[in-house]
Amino acid sequence: MESAQTPACRGVRAKPYHLNHGETVMLVISRRQGETVWIGDQIKIVVCTMRGKRVSLGIEAPRDISIVRDELRQADIKKVLAATGLPQGELIEVTEGTCAK
Repeated sequence: MESAQTPACRGVRAKPYHLNHGETVMLVISRRQGETVWIGDQIKIVVCTMRGKRVSLGIEAPRDISIVRDELRQADIKKVLAATGLPQGELIEVTEGTCAK
């Protein structure tokens, strides 16, 4: 298993994205079909196929790690907000640090 410390990762060019206050929120890495990215020692992401603008990702992770597409997560958040009566502005404030705007 590769980790961020292995020589195989040294050649990866990555670009960090920052919030206005300099806090890093996302690392963008270019990968080709069949290439892999590891998150920690337990989560493996593989670029399976690329067709036009669509990319299929394979994700291997422990069963206790929740993996959800963003549109499903946003729909769940909207349901919770509707049930609680909180305004949508509260959503951005609560989730801003997780890139879930």
